[in-house]
Amino acid sequence: METRTIGSLKVSAVGLGCNNFGWRIDADATANVVDAALDCGINFFDTADIYGKGQSEEFLGRALGSRRDEIIIATKFGMPFDEQRTGAKPDYIRQAVEDSLRRLRTDR
Repeated sequence: METRTIGSLKVSAVGLGCNNFGWRIDADATANVVDAALDCGINFFDTADIYGKGQSEEFLGRALGSRRDEIIIATKFGMPFDEQRTGAKPDYIRQAVEDSLRRLRTDR
């Protein structure tokens, strides 16, 4: 797999969009897709808190397990999740980041 250097990171030229995790495919299928991507050299995964109403991040976090240090995750927020989680106010941004880190099991 070709890679690109971004700062100190080596990022695969091909990334995996995770918008179907938790919506079209379940946790077991997500794990299979993630394993296949990693085996092919893909180390960049793109998700968002709204994908699968948070399940995309949850399933990705579970699927990565001990391989977390091998990958680069991009996630996003901003789409209305519910009446309290909307907009770009500092408190909402902080909560969105904390929620994503928890779902992705990546906050250390």
